[in-house]
Amino acid sequence: MESLNIKKHWNKFNNESLAVHCESEDLAKEFLKYCQDKGMRWHGGGVLLDTQWEEHKEKTCYWGNRNYISYSSIDYCQELNTKVVGFEGFNQDKYKSKIPTITTKEIFDAI
Repeated sequence: MESLNIKKHWNKFNNESLAVHCESEDLAKEFLKYCQDKGMRWHGGGVLLDTQWEEHKEKTCYWGNRNYISYSSIDYCQELNTKVVGFEGFNQDKYKSKIPTITTKEIFDAI
């Protein structure tokens, strides 16, 4: 499964043509917080405080439609032939800078 790339996928997500899969409730909370910060709400208009995790657990997917979010199982998304991408979190090592570190000892050894 392809990983979520916000720049690449956001418009498709917000136009109901892409679903985002969260394997854990912590990832769902992180993703929904991001969506809420972007001004999104549940389809019924409520704020995104509850992940709705209990219904589908590790099969939970979210999709947007004009700044409103709905949820379902990954199985349902696949039945509808909706593209599903995985959310791995925003704080993964691959998002961090790849600047090499140098220790104090290495600095003094170089002098």
